[in-house]
Amino acid sequence: MPFHTILLILQDELLLQRIIDPVFLVEHDLTLRALLYDYYELQKYQWLAPEVRKQVDDAPIREYIDMMARKISLGMHVDDLP
Repeated sequence: MPFHTILLILQDELLLQRIIDPVFLVEHDLTLRALLYDYYELQKYQWLAPEVRKQVDDAPIREYIDMMARKISLGMHVDDLP
């Protein structure tokens, strides 16, 4: 089924803006790290076939998510990434 790519981008932008909002996190008793990982899992589920999802090594993305969560929590910009 064809769809506009802008909808995918908008969906991601809105969701990511919301989950990095400290007020949202506190209101729902969530952590940024947990939500970023859940977002990653959601994307895997949405885009990859079950047999492919089983083959994905999540270790590198876990490390990346940990680093991103620390940087976002400290107020660092993505440009500051190593």
